[in-house]
Amino acid sequence: MSRWLIPAILSLVLLLPTVALAKKKTPKPLVLEVIAADLRGEDGVLADDQRKVLKIAGRCVRDDGIWSRAMENREPVSQTYETLAGAVVCWQGAEKKAGKLGEPFAAAARFIGARARYVETLRSFYFALTEKYRTGADGQRLCDRLKVALGEAGVANALGADLASAFTNQGAKEMSAQLDADIKHWGEVVAGEFKHQKCAE
Repeated sequence: MSRWLIPAILSLVLLLPTVALAKKKTPKPLVLEVIAADLRGEDGVLADDQRKVLKIAGRCVRDDGIWSRAMENREPVSQTYETLAGAVVCWQGAEKKAGKLGEPFAAAARFIGARARYVETLRSFYFALTEKYRTGADGQRLCDRLKVALGEAGVANALGADLASAFTNQGAKEMSAQLDADIKHWGEVVAGEFKHQKCAE
């Protein structure tokens, strides 16, 4: 082996860790960073499995903007229902993965579960509205759909109640309180429509 080849190989070996470190990117900030703040250890690092679930939930949050805009723009009920159907699938997927992470992730899992039930309530309510505005609407079918939405609203209420106290981070507390308020609001909307339609309990 020539004299110049040995130093070249040694230099390359010494450079490899530096190259590896340079390639390692800083993780992107999470959409639900305020929830992640409660989960970080003293070293400020978030466990990989927790980060994965919060990334999924973050995508669901971004996707929620689709149905939120549809509501704000008063788009057709059937169209809003369709966008909500996709959101439900996203949140249910996040919820399933969150449920596998155990006690350290309990508060975050409860937030994700409450959000899943909230979006389910909205979807069921809009599903009922598709019947309400259908030509030749069936009153019993409408009431049946409203009853499903009412049941989901009840479960969402139970999960959202006092959710803020499960977190220490102020941002997570505020986000949880807002979710609880949204759940209560839509629960009242569904209950109001159920009463207006004179549906039987």
